[in-house]
Amino acid sequence: MNIPLIESPFFASAFPPEQTDPALLRVARCLHDDGYAVIDFPDDDFDARVAAIRRNLHDRYDWEAWRSGRIPRHP
Repeated sequence: MNIPLIESPFFASAFPPEQTDPALLRVARCLHDDGYAVIDFPDDDFDARVAAIRRNLHDRYDWEAWRSGRIPRHP
């Protein structure tokens, strides 16, 4: 089967702590246990990138309609 390792019943053996980078293991465990992980994105310009993406997307969507619920949040 094509099951991601974090969802596999073999998760524990897929990430042996003594052979896995601690940061990777923390993220893998969070994904496995919680379904998500909070990471420190390794980009010193991350905030600037976010601002640029927001500027680029702003005029492409009706944000007020989305916020008010006139446009569904999920397809």
